[in-house]
Amino acid sequence: MAPTTPLSPAERDTKIFMDSIVTTILGTPPTPFRPIDFLHKNPREVPMRVLCLGYSRTGTMNLSIALETLGYRAYHLAEVSQNPTHFPCWKQAQEAKFLGEGKVWGKEEFDQMLGRHDAVLDVPCLNFAEELITMYPDAKVVLSDMPVDGKYPAPLTQPNFRAVERKRQQLTRYVMSWKSWPLLVWADPTLVKPWWDYMRLTSRIIGWTEPARAKANYFEHNATVRRVCPKERLLEFTPGKSGWKELCGFLDKDVPDTPFPKVPDEDFFVGVHIFYLIRVIKAAAKKAALAAVAASMIGAMAWYWGSLWPMKR
Repeated sequence: MAPTTPLSPAERDTKIFMDSIVTTILGTPPTPFRPIDFLHKNPREVPMRVLCLGYSRTGTMNLSIALETLGYRAYHLAEVSQNPTHFPCWKQAQEAKFLGEGKVWGKEEFDQMLGRHDAVLDVPCLNFAEELITMYPDAKVVLSDMPVDGKYPAPLTQPNFRAVERKRQQLTRYVMSWKSWPLLVWADPTLVKPWWDYMRLTSRIIGWTEPARAKANYFEHNATVRRVCPKERLLEFTPGKSGWKELCGFLDKDVPDTPFPKVPDEDFFVGVHIFYLIRVIKAAAKKAALAAVAASMIGAMAWYWGSLWPMKR
């Protein structure tokens, strides 16, 4: 069974029930269960080998594809989207680290979440760069950076030209500004709501919708990685300039015969969130239709029994 397979409802209820019995007998406070406590705990399957800790929008999707091509199993935000039970876990981990709410994660929790993967990229993992570098001392570290004359990196300032009505806004600010999110997330509690709750907190931490704070956090993050990581473990990777030669040389891998991945990062990012939006709109429409049918049936029954009332009298 995979390390991050969620417990079944019966297993979860049994876990809570047994804990309540133990705490009642011993007179101890009940255990404050975390979302990660409801995932099966299995040992790490593969050692952690590569930590790609560059910020989002610095070519992380292309690096993820490149690592998969080299035989690694990468954990990227795209992977989290395929396992929506991970979103509440990472949200709780960030609350513990940045807000002081709950138990701070240690190696056990990271192994539980990442045990099937030997490489990580992007959020949520980049928010735990210092911890990951320390906990996995044998892993090599890749820092993707796109400096533009010492200014904020281009991927974070270039407008999204494909979104006509939001041309002058950053991609993340553009997506997070869609006013329909808060009105619709209730309709999809299995994927979109956990994603939305996680992304709101992550945006608050990183400052995605606040350019000045996001800029400061970006440079501070990169400085932290360079400070914590020994130079012999670190590769500074510049998308557009660096490629297979630099990456494979650093990882001691043969250079593939295929070109280095060049996925349109903006298209992918916006496309994923359009998928989420379409999914939640469909879910909301379905629930609204069911509610309308139920209301119609209740209304029809009320009318029917109301029409019989004079006859009974």
